[in-house]
Amino acid sequence: SMKLTVDKKVWNNLKKSFIKAEMFEDQVGWQADAVYGSDNENLPMAQVAQWLEEGVASKNIPPRPFMRVGFKAALSKGANDASFKRIVTAVANGQDVFKALHKEGDSFRQTLRQVMIDWDTPRNAPTTVELKGFDDPLIETSELISNITSKTTKRGT
Repeated sequence: SMKLTVDKKVWNNLKKSFIKAEMFEDQVGWQADAVYGSDNENLPMAQVAQWLEEGVASKNIPPRPFMRVGFKAALSKGANDASFKRIVTAVANGQDVFKALHKEGDSFRQTLRQVMIDWDTPRNAPTTVELKGFDDPLIETSELISNITSKTTKRGT
């Protein structure tokens, strides 16, 4: 009778690579040290982004969920499919997960920037348009958009 042996080494290495990949993530947004100038009370940009995202009823700022809805939709529609494919390929080939994620971070940052530039609901109030001189709800000075960063970290840090 013939004896069959199964070599699970390749499969086990692949499994190890994907388990290791789960330890890392790309974070896209604003770092703690990204703040507006003293003319804007050194407000943290992440705080301003949160107000824009969730709205502030007391200041008549409507919610504009560009992260939870806009960014998520852009990713779902394939905005970063090429990046995801490169990351998965790198992981499957046993390459450095951190490096693979870090390398693709910029494309995710660009996607979020584009989502914010294109975001238009709800529109600005006529008085706001008059003050700003244009109707881009998420853009005032472009400072917020210019300071989006991507950072590759170990999960939970």
